[in-house]
Amino acid sequence: MFEENKELLVVKPKFLFMPAFLCRIPITIFITIWSAGFFGGFSFAGIMGLKQVLGYQIVPTWLPFVTFGVLAFLTSQFFSLFWEQKFYEKTKYVFYPDELVYYEGYWDIQEKSINYKNILEISLRKGVFQQMYNLGTIQINTAAGSSNSTTGIRIKDIENPDEVYKFFKNMLNEKKNQPA
Repeated sequence: MFEENKELLVVKPKFLFMPAFLCRIPITIFITIWSAGFFGGFSFAGIMGLKQVLGYQIVPTWLPFVTFGVLAFLTSQFFSLFWEQKFYEKTKYVFYPDELVYYEGYWDIQEKSINYKNILEISLRKGVFQQMYNLGTIQINTAAGSSNSTTGIRIKDIENPDEVYKFFKNMLNEKKNQPA
């Protein structure tokens, strides 16, 4: 029998820079084009106004568009990757004998516990990038407030997901086979 409140396993997600960067490319391209057009357009109007006043052009007309586009690309990628990495650093999943407790978030840290007897099903998923780096996601579904819905948590981007999944599955089977 397990000792109460003893941590059996602590799992932390692994942040991978390159897949996170590549997944952000579509939204980053949109932000880049929008910022280049919006802010570059305002700057372009200023450059044209200055040209009329001075009688000559100080900077090339393409410069504000390129400058704001590059700034938008770099800052949107930097900040989103930085905060996601911080989020991953604070996230952890702790398996106890009777419950799973997880902590996640950076600014707002959320703690949630799930009693094993409330778990309906667990599943293991490995995406393309996850397979390349031996990572995976374990989805845990529990009964929700209404009769037609389920809720739960995702233990995402964990190393050696097959071993963690097997451990968790064995833990659940052991709890189900125990007398009430």
